[in-house]
Amino acid sequence: SWFIDAHTLQYMYDRYGIVASCNCKDQIGTDGYTLWGGYWNQGYYPSRKNAYMPAQNAKNQIPVPIFRMLGSDPIHQYDSGLGTNHQRVISLEPVYGRGGGDADWCQWYFDAFIDGAAMGYAYTQVGQENSFTWKRMAKGYKVQMQILAELLKEGKVTVQTLGETGKWFKDKYKVTPPTSVAVLNDHSKKNQKTVWFNSRFYRANLLWDQGTMRFRDIHLFDESVASDYLTKRGTSTQCHYYTLPIVDGFRWSSLQTVAGLRLKSVGGLEIKGGVPTVDDSTEGELAVRWPI
Repeated sequence: SWFIDAHTLQYMYDRYGIVASCNCKDQIGTDGYTLWGGYWNQGYYPSRKNAYMPAQNAKNQIPVPIFRMLGSDPIHQYDSGLGTNHQRVISLEPVYGRGGGDADWCQWYFDAFIDGAAMGYAYTQVGQENSFTWKRMAKGYKVQMQILAELLKEGKVTVQTLGETGKWFKDKYKVTPPTSVAVLNDHSKKNQKTVWFNSRFYRANLLWDQGTMRFRDIHLFDESVASDYLTKRGTSTQCHYYTLPIVDGFRWSSLQTVAGLRLKSVGGLEIKGGVPTVDDSTEGELAVRWPI
């Protein structure tokens, strides 16, 4: 399922003792599903009222960690389709030629996965829904498996089932931990850089572009906010889950204006700076420095 709601997730835990679940990456409108503003990557404990919303307190969380699927391009997925009401897909899925179906993109993605500051742990999910069929996914899937085999041999990754990862997560974390995804080398000619930060309280995204920096996204998490489907059925062919936007660089943008929180001088000019650095060497902290 692209998404499992809080009722179903709690039942599966109570009845069958499941140790992990997963849901789709953030997206706008793809296949009728809009999931927007959530814990961007890695895993989180969901609120009992809303399986998309990370809980802030252990007593209010479903004790089943949820992991985000499909490996979004950390730099370019977010702005794909900017100014429209539908996002395109740039992800690790093997069928997509701009992402997981391209050998160079895959190498870049896994290099960033290994080398980028991730705080507690880095994570991605590899694979493809089987309805795409082997003919479409074969090329990209084989490329990814070869890269992973080499990384595994070098001791740089651990390959696990979802259940194994869930057990590891539950043993290590009693509430949702802070994590990050930092990519300071762009595979495209745009030479953009980005940092995603997630905690059980909020997520934030920084984007550097042509010497400037902006907060592209800030969403707050509140375990008391129930999903639209907690007390009533969803009867349409679409599904919508959101968190609480402070900055929404996709939904608030138009074809003419790109939304974001920018730093400007007293004279109104956007501040420009040098190359950012990201440090996660202190446990529980992410230090982002940008010389100006």
